Amino acid sequence: MASTFIKRGTIPAGPLHLTNPVPKLPDGWVEHTHLEGKLYYVRDASKSNAIQGALTIVTDSDPRNPRNLLGLESVHRQVVEAINKQDMPLPKKVQLFIQLYPEQDESWGHVGGYYLADLDSQSVFWYVQYVTAYPFLSQRSL
Repeated sequence: MASTFIKRGTIPAGPLHLTNPVPKLPDGWVEHTHLEGKLYYVRDASKSNAIQGALTIVTDSDPRNPRNLLGLESVHRQVVEAINKQDMPLPKKVQLFIQLYPEQDESWGHVGGYYLADLDSQSVFWYVQYVTAYPFLSQRSL
């Protein structure tokens, strides 16, 4: 059985230089830190020319991970296609919040939940119609 010996030494004052730098974010993505210290990522809709009617994406899933990026793009594409198919009018300032589910098995693939946020009215909504038993809830607020 081999053992490893670590030589004593002095660590100089100053910044610590890592040999494994954090990979760059994909084009169009920006990393932010929430007031509570958690990281989240935003891709502005204007940075996505691949999909007509693209939405700004907000997520806590790191898009540097290829599985996450694929999942985020998949959920984004599905939501945008459904909105376009329904010819659903959107508020002027809307963002798509995506939560990717942990990979459970191959059948789950890149599945995630979402909601849309209207920044002007500070409300959330989905693109599917929802019938509620509570008449005081407007359809827009769901």
